Amino acid sequence: MSSIYVIIHFDGAINNYPNVSPLISRDHNKLRSRMISQTIHEIIEADPSTLISIIIAYIKSTMGYTISYKKGWLAKQLAIENIFGNWEESYHKLPSLLQALQLYVPGFI
Repeated sequence: MSSIYVIIHFDGAINNYPNVSPLISRDHNKLRSRMISQTIHEIIEADPSTLISIIIAYIKSTMGYTISYKKGWLAKQLAIENIFGNWEESYHKLPSLLQALQLYVPGFI
């Protein structure tokens, strides 16, 4: 079994190479998920089930950078937490909610 290797010269322009994904080098290192979460806050508030691909496309159209899926996912999670709070806060509110339900809805528990 033989392998064929091709040695090429990389001139830094990723668009010249058709086998290399353009998503690799389009992200800006200062474009953090927290900043993205603030940018997409209204979108997530209107529809928390917004797809990550839509977030990526929105950031590309508004800021000119294609972010990674991971960064889009983290930004969405941060936006959801900013809008609705985190699960730990919700968990701590649960006993008082159940107590109120027990008080005002007889036979609930």
